[in-house]
Order: sequence, then structure tokens, then C-alpha cells
Amino acid sequence: MFIVQLFRWIFGYADFYIKCRFPERYLNLSFKNGLHIWNIKGEKEALYGCIKSKEINDAINLAQKAGIELGITNEHGLPFLCRKYRKRAGLFAGLIFGVALSCILSGFIWNIKINAPDGMNEYEIRNELRQLGFSEGTYYTFDSVVDIRHKLMVMDNRISWMSINIFGTNAVVELSDRFYPSEEDKSNKAGNIISTADGTVTQISVKDGTALVKPGDGIKKGQLLVSGVIEYSDGSTELTDSNGHITAKTSETVKFRLPMNSVKNIISENEVIKRNISIFGITIPLTLCGDPDGENFRTDKKLIVELFGQGLPIIINEERWKGLQQEKVTNSAENAKLILQKRMQLYEFFLRFSNNIKIVNRKISFSEDKNEYVLKVIYELEEEIGEKKYILTDGS
Repeated sequence: MFIVQLFRWIFGYADFYIKCRFPERYLNLSFKNGLHIWNIKGEKEALYGCIKSKEINDAINLAQKAGIELGITNEHGLPFLCRKYRKRAGLFAGLIFGVALSCILSGFIWNIKINAPDGMNEYEIRNELRQLGFSEGTYYTFDSVVDIRHKLMVMDNRISWMSINIFGTNAVVELSDRFYPSEEDKSNKAGNIISTADGTVTQISVKDGTALVKPGDGIKKGQLLVSGVIEYSDGSTELTDSNGHITAKTSETVKFRLPMNSVKNIISENEVIKRNISIFGITIPLTLCGDPDGENFRTDKKLIVELFGQGLPIIINEERWKGLQQEKVTNSAENAKLILQKRMQLYEFFLRFSNNIKIVNRKISFSEDKNEYVLKVIYELEEEIGEKKYILTDGS
């Protein structure tokens, strides 16, 4: 339906009315002569409808022959619009110029977003792309984008895969880093497993190598647990990369400290707001105030102007500065104990889930030491204590 309405608007149409005792007779004559009429409705002894602009004269002539009064009430569409503004040549010139400018600018890249993995600096990637001629305000083609992708992968050996996806005037660069094996991985080697802590072995599972301890044995940090040297009954030996899991009960003492008197930063309610607008890479300040003095808390906000879901080369930046004031705080013993317990809980959370360590038991003591509170925790843990150590060989 929308397409039909669009074509009618492009070619033009008019609203008309007819007045006669039998309007059905005129409709029959119109259809018989091939006229296209729609939106027909009757009101107060008149019949209203719509007709194509190129058929208006035929409709009037037909009404005159039939002795029927026919009048045009309104005209719609592009032909009538052009006729109305035909004396305003500047308006049409501006419209044509605007459409042409929009078509030209749509072939440029105005916003570049880089999704880089951890360890890759987005600023470095952006500079490398700029050296290859790909930055904000660059005209692009499909072949040029493919060429830049290959050149960047050759220039930066950290990149193993990348893609440049174009969405209108926006470009999204996706990157993944390259894995380089260490020198040990490149060499023929025998691997031993040694202990990383003092404790008592609770469980041992060896897939490759020779186990030198068993459950219940006490061990020291740095002790050899699984050897990469396998001895056979005939006296021969073989080097292998040992592989296994050794779990042991260990202990750890952690002290959480909090000063009795500390300084707290407070964000003031006074705020300085700075705004600027970037158009085609040119930054224009909207406020004339400078950066505030002293220590401040700053937040940045960027707004990309969009039209029909596509980003335009117009970026509005806003900086909010709030002053920081220092205030001396005296912590009571009760409050300090609550704070230190929360730190202990956070430490235990990462201990469990980051290192896969099980807390078997804990002993907690709270004391005052000079000008600080101390929460001392003695943990009894169950953890994986095996660490791989390689013996590099010459490959013989």
C-alpha cells in the first residue's frame, strides 16, 4: 500500500467533487473511459474522490459532456509542488546540492570503533590504521578496506585475525591477538612437577612421569613431586613431560590492616561543565571556561548524532568536573572490624574462584597495632600445589 501511495504522490493526484442527481452515472462513464478514481465517498448531495493529475482534464471534459458539475478541491504530489515553487530556483538548487553532498559524504568513514583484546592498545592500533590511510574522514571502497586489513596484519605481528565491518559511515574493527609459544614450548624437554607450598599431600593423580610422593606425606616448598625421568627394569631411562595433579592441605596467614586515622576524599556539589562539538574532525568549543584548579573528579560523555539509525560526523563531548575535598576520618574499633571483615570476604571470594582453592578452616583475631587495626586470619586450605618446571635438552 505504501508503494502505491508513493507512486501516486510522485506522479500527482487531485481531490474532486461532483454534484448531480445521479452521481453513479458519472462513475460508470468514468470507468468506461478508463479513468482511475479512488477514495470515493458521498456527503451532502455531493460525491468526493481522488483522480490522477494527468486524467484531470479528461474528467472535466467528460463531466461537461454529461452536464455534471465537477470541481477540484485540492492538489497533491510532486508535480504540483514543483509548480508551486518553480520561481524559487535557489530552493531546488539547495535541495539538489544537499542530496549530492549527502551521497558524497556517505562514501566516507566518520566514526571508527576498535574492539581490541586485552594487551593491545587501542591508541596504537588507531595510529597504525592512520598510517595506512584509514581514519575518520577517509573515503573508502571495498577493495581498499580489504587491502588495509592485509597490510595491518603484516605491519603488526601481534594480530592473528581482524575484520573491518562498514555500517553506513561507521566502521567497526574487530581484532584477535596471536599466540606465540615460549622458547620452552619450542624445545624438546623433560618436565618435572615441584611443590609450590609447604603442606600435606591429600590426593595425587599422575598421568605421565614418576610419582615421588603419596597421600599423607609431608612436603616442603620446591620439593620434587613428580619426576620427568622414567626408569625401566632393564636400567634404561626415558625423558617425558610429566603430567599430573597433586592436592595438599596448606596453611596461610593473611593480615588485613586499616589506619585508625585516615583521609577521605569527598566530591563537592560544585560542578564545572565543559562542552564541545566535533564536526568533520574539527572541534569547536561550546563553553569558554578552562579546567578547574586543584584535585577534581572528572567524567566524560560522548554523544554521536544519528540520522535514521546511521551515525553522522557530528560528536558532542561533555566533561563534568567536580572538586575533591579531603576530610579526616577517625575509625572506631567496631567500624574498623566491619570494614576489615568485608575485605576478608572479598579476598576469600577471589581465593576460591580465581585460584580454585578450598578453605577448610580459619582462625581470626582482631588487635590494635600502633596507629592501625589489624585483622589476622590463619587459613587452612586445600589446593593444587603442583607447578611444572622444564629441563631443557638438546634434542638428542
